[in-house]
Amino acid sequence: MKKMKIIFIVVYIILCNISFSQSGWVNQTIGTGNYVSINFIDENTGFIFGSDGTILKSTNKGNNWELILTQSFTYPVKKGFSINENLFTIISGGSVFGMVYTTTNGGNNWISGQKDIMPIGNGFIWLKGITFINNNTGYVCGNDYGTLNPGFYVDGIIYKTTNSGVNWFQSQRSGVDFYDMSFKNNQTGYCTWSSVLKTTDEGNSWEYFGEVNAVTFCITPSFNDTIYMSGDSGKIYRSVNGAMNWVKYYTPFNDTLNKLFFVNAKTGYAVSDSGTIIKTTNAGVNWSVQTTNTSKNLNSICFLNKDTGFAVGDNGIILKTYTGGVITTINNNNETADKYLLFQNYPNPFNPSTKINYSLPYSGKVRLTIYDISGKEVQTLVNALQTPGFYTVNFDGSKLSSGVYYYRIEISGKSNFVDSKKMLLIK
Repeated sequence: MKKMKIIFIVVYIILCNISFSQSGWVNQTIGTGNYVSINFIDENTGFIFGSDGTILKSTNKGNNWELILTQSFTYPVKKGFSINENLFTIISGGSVFGMVYTTTNGGNNWISGQKDIMPIGNGFIWLKGITFINNNTGYVCGNDYGTLNPGFYVDGIIYKTTNSGVNWFQSQRSGVDFYDMSFKNNQTGYCTWSSVLKTTDEGNSWEYFGEVNAVTFCITPSFNDTIYMSGDSGKIYRSVNGAMNWVKYYTPFNDTLNKLFFVNAKTGYAVSDSGTIIKTTNAGVNWSVQTTNTSKNLNSICFLNKDTGFAVGDNGIILKTYTGGVITTINNNNETADKYLLFQNYPNPFNPSTKINYSLPYSGKVRLTIYDISGKEVQTLVNALQTPGFYTVNFDGSKLSSGVYYYRIEISGKSNFVDSKKMLLIK
């Protein structure tokens, strides 16, 4: 009996001081398609574009996503870009024509740019980059290659629209290929491959401005005069003088970095295949590999602020972070809770179980309850007096149907606290 008491005390001490790791990136997998692009038009509304023509939309900062469109295009979608809630543009590759499609009514009708973006010889157009600077003015870039007497040709091309994609005209033809574009403002923009092109007249003319002597696939918007590019073999390039000169940095990853996103001039992220996300906080000098708990290829990344970001990729993978990708630890003890908090459940969406964390700075009566979308109470998880600290409660939804549920916490004591959050059960 004495031995059992000792074991019980040891186990109790361990449980009271256990640490709960909160994943830096939360899996929000939806469907099985390959997602190629993600961008937000404001802090609440974002869009995800799939290679099969699907478009997902969120109106609550990426907490939930809904399928708003499945559109069949001739070739797989390479990139998509949302300008506002009605205006989207996508590009698809592998065609005789420049496959760029624009909708101005949320996808009900699509305008094709085939009539405007044509090869100059017996060749093909391969579009790779897309951006818009306002509702009317946008750009695509790529290459035009094929046969033209007396032989084979390869040209880099940039096309521009000033009427929301209804018509496109050539603004640059030079070099071999162009992969990506970004704009500092309406007048000044950059386009990249092994050399950097710059425009100061809203893309009407371009000039070669900087040389990196390497193939680069992505270029970030300019923070004042600081710009970043990513290339093959995990290399990052940085310019602090508006693309005139570039410094090369090496990352822990040795393959192509598919997409770059910088929150500010010093903090940035890059994604690649096999679930790779890397982060820098010192302007690209050093990079750390983040834990994503997936091996699926990642194709695009974006952030709403320094903490909240998203990455999308193959086989329906959607990752979200609330912590800038950093793994945080919650200690279930009385020492670290300094305010009332109800955390977002993890994982979310979930099947069939998820964890709900909350913190108490003071002792109080705690009631934690689950409701369905109609407001009907489904289950009470906690209804007890609790001491200060961090707590984790497991919710098992195996007996419930798929759908939206809410969890609500009510705390009464030294001070009162009420909060609720939404979660999604997908079976």
